[in-house]
Amino acid sequence: MSFLQNAATVRGRHTQSLRDADKPVHVSGRIFAGVLASLDELELELGRERRAAVRDARARGQSIGRPKAVNKAKPVLARRMHASGESATTIASTLGVSRATVYRVLAEDADE
Repeated sequence: MSFLQNAATVRGRHTQSLRDADKPVHVSGRIFAGVLASLDELELELGRERRAAVRDARARGQSIGRPKAVNKAKPVLARRMHASGESATTIASTLGVSRATVYRVLAEDADE
């Protein structure tokens, strides 16, 4: 409560905040709660539709998400360039990928 609300309460006066419209005891609060419930229901339904679309796409064999930056030929070329002494920056610019991708491809070799 603000100073003015405290002073009014001490003097026996009742104050009501204009921001209490979100309480369900007021008509506007019940409307607000109804709108929020409708938005929640909409979001749940949209989520179900998105998940169903992803399931259907996977069932058709479509890949979901961002395409891979590295195809099957790029790791082979990256390994060959690395073996010949090329830097990761040079390999990345030649293949059109980031240095992090080059390091990840080379690290996969070390793990295998």
